Amino acid sequence: MIGKIDKLIFYTADYSEKRFDSPILTFIYHFLDQLSLRYSDSVWNVSSRIMERRTKQKVPKEKNIYVPNSPLLRLMPKPKNPQKRSIVFMANFISSLDHKLVIRVIYNLRKKYKDIKLSLIGSGDKETELKKLVKKLNLDKNIDFLGFMDHKSALSQIGKESVGIAIYSNTMPWTYY
Repeated sequence: MIGKIDKLIFYTADYSEKRFDSPILTFIYHFLDQLSLRYSDSVWNVSSRIMERRTKQKVPKEKNIYVPNSPLLRLMPKPKNPQKRSIVFMANFISSLDHKLVIRVIYNLRKKYKDIKLSLIGSGDKETELKKLVKKLNLDKNIDFLGFMDHKSALSQIGKESVGIAIYSNTMPWTYY
C-alpha cells in the first residue's frame, strides 16, 4: 500500500475455524487472515482443504494456489532394494500427531507380518513416553527412533521406505485443514 514491495504472497501453513480458546484472539486471527487475503497478490495454501476454504472466502481462482509442503518424490534418491513392509513417520513427537496410534497399529500388524518396520524421524517432548510404549509392547526390533535428521539425510531415509505416513490426533484445531 505504501509502495515498498511489488508483490505480496500470503502463505497459509495452517488454518483453523477456532484457532484459540479465546473468542477475542480467534476474532483477531480471522480479521488478520481476511486482511492478508484482501491485500495479497497471491495466496499459497499447503493443503487442498485450505484451498477449498479460500474459495468459499471468495479468493479468486487465479490468486488461490496450492503449494504442498511435502517433499517432491521425483527428487528423492531411488533405492536399489527398497525395504519391504517398511513405514516412515517423519514429525516431531508432539501431541498434534498420533505416534501412539501408529505404534499400536505396528503391534497389531506384527502378528501377521513379523518383519514389519517403522522408522520414526524426529524428536520432542513425547519421545521418552513413546520409547517406553515400544519397550512395553516388545517392538524394539520393529521400531527405530532415528532422531532429528538434516534435510538431505531425511529425504534419503524416506526414499528407502515403502510407505510414508502422518497421523494427526485432532487435538489441535488446525489439523483438519
